[in-house]
Amino acid sequence: MKKLNCLQIVLLSSALLVACQTANDSRFDPVTADPYQPQPYVTLEHPAWSRSATIYQVNTRQFSEEGTFAAVQRELPRLKDLGV
Repeated sequence: MKKLNCLQIVLLSSALLVACQTANDSRFDPVTADPYQPQPYVTLEHPAWSRSATIYQVNTRQFSEEGTFAAVQRELPRLKDLGV
């Protein structure tokens, strides 16, 4: 009887040890598997047009005497003619 209990304990403990091992699977991704792992702060995709875009900045106060967006807006055709 004692041998049977000892055998049962050995089999049970070995089954538990085997069950606790993680699978060595190449598809296993620990970042997505664990929701408590840190994720990237910003996840975004840039639109296709932004890859070849040129962005210009206008200092509104220095560009016109009025220092307003309306004054800059009136000058946009002149800037376009300059190729800006």
